[in-house]
Amino acid sequence: MVALRFRIMLRLLALVLVSFSVAACASMLGIEERKLDAASSYPALGYDGCRPGGGCTGCLSVHRAECNARSFCSDASDRGACVACVCESCLEPVVDCQVDAGCSAIWQCLEQTRCNLAEGEAGSCVRSCQSVIEQNGGLSGESFRGAVAIRSCAVTGACLSCLPESEAPAPGCRPQNGCTGCDDCFQQCLCSGDTFSNCRALCVADAPPAACSQADDCSGCTSCFDVCACGGGDFAECNSRCQVLTPTTCTQATGCSDCADCVSECSCGGGDASECQAACQSPSSGDVCVESTRGPNGATCGGCTSCLAECTCRGDALEDCMASCDLLACCEEATCEAGSVTECMCRQQSAEVCAEGWFGTCENAFACDSCLCDKCFDKFVLCQNTTGCSTLLECMRTTRCEGSSCLERCAGANAGREAPEAFQVAESLWACSQGQSCGCGGAPGEPVTCGSAECSAYEGTNARFEGCCADGTAEAIGTAPVGIDNVCGLDVTKYFPQAPRCTPKGQQNPPRVLLETCSAIVISEPPYNGAKLKGCCRAQDGTCGFWDDLTGLGCLNPATFGIPAERCSL
Repeated sequence: MVALRFRIMLRLLALVLVSFSVAACASMLGIEERKLDAASSYPALGYDGCRPGGGCTGCLSVHRAECNARSFCSDASDRGACVACVCESCLEPVVDCQVDAGCSAIWQCLEQTRCNLAEGEAGSCVRSCQSVIEQNGGLSGESFRGAVAIRSCAVTGACLSCLPESEAPAPGCRPQNGCTGCDDCFQQCLCSGDTFSNCRALCVADAPPAACSQADDCSGCTSCFDVCACGGGDFAECNSRCQVLTPTTCTQATGCSDCADCVSECSCGGGDASECQAACQSPSSGDVCVESTRGPNGATCGGCTSCLAECTCRGDALEDCMASCDLLACCEEATCEAGSVTECMCRQQSAEVCAEGWFGTCENAFACDSCLCDKCFDKFVLCQNTTGCSTLLECMRTTRCEGSSCLERCAGANAGREAPEAFQVAESLWACSQGQSCGCGGAPGEPVTCGSAECSAYEGTNARFEGCCADGTAEAIGTAPVGIDNVCGLDVTKYFPQAPRCTPKGQQNPPRVLLETCSAIVISEPPYNGAKLKGCCRAQDGTCGFWDDLTGLGCLNPATFGIPAERCSL
């Protein structure tokens, strides 16, 4: 009897040890014993003998397919940029698709063709991948929906190399060319450096679908360019990353004038690749100085270059900003101009009270200044009371400069004849003006008919150039109109009597990034109002000209401004 009990106890002990061993093995596998028969229990990192990229031969049968699918992304670096990106940003949809052979085949076609999921669009996936889609359940099948899930995730994950490419913009559609050659309003707006959301609002007819917006995380965008731009990429960067690569002559033998974009033109001329990329970038979306009506939370002040503009842009009171920026130092020194707005603020008066005492009411403002006076009263009056400020403001309004570009474009408007604080005050007022959407300029008049073209006038903030027909201008210019492909022109003789009776629009060539040898000039007369015009080498005669990106005239003959011509090398 004792021996029998002993044998029973040994058997029980063996069963307990086996139970512990099974539990330990299950623990080592990273799964629970009761879930060993479920494919969904596969651990993300696998387990010994069944790890993605490390071999799946030791997997439980229900886990082998999942292990093989995850192995697809274990080393995606050699599978191309698209696969690498979706494996990083969209792992679960990719794994789910790899488990389904039909989905995997459809996704491979979508990835390789970069077709457009928008039905009816050029390069539509319905046409490009028709056979493989039909062979695997059609458009309503699970396989197609799984492949679309990866593409949708590629959009929100900004996997640009997976998305439809875009045709390169016209050579004239770039910031260095005044964006005059862009195909539509939306493209021109982005080219000029404005934000994606602003361009959507300004160019509704040409903008992408409503769901292609930052508010919707760009989920409704369909093309590489739209996703890139919606995500904050600048115009040059998005074109470089998303355009269809086409052969181009773009050589120094052609003067680099037929290059597809700014970067290729700069590189063609001998510029360093990194320098060209930096020089050709559109203004950063953060390089803006706009005092918002919504207060500090809505303001965009990253591009303000002066202490005063940055301070008032954030919503601080003008008198406090004047003090913190050391612009009231004359108070202690007793050197402030008697009766001035600044002298009034020395007496602890608010800027609003001082402005009202010096200027009165906005009934005294000119029509073009009425919005500024009404919406930005204290800054407007301070500008009126600061020597040189009004000229600087006029330049900013004329060029519609953004952020730090205002300093580069307008700082020389007064040729140094201004109060030391003039630029700070002007920049502060311009930030308020943009935030309040204050405009200036009359309605355009009737266009002039030139053959089959309608040639419009240029309406500036304080000047108007009438449209005219530029045909027959060769005699006036004194050379064949090489580089002029526009029958329309402007009559600028009212302010520049040395100019021909009709100066053609679109004269080439634009300034050469990093390589331009022709000097810039500041033109004080309207409609330039103190703006700097960059130098350019004229295609017409190989002489240095001045790049007019404001009226669209292009590379102007220096004789327009009474300046002798100098030779340049195209």
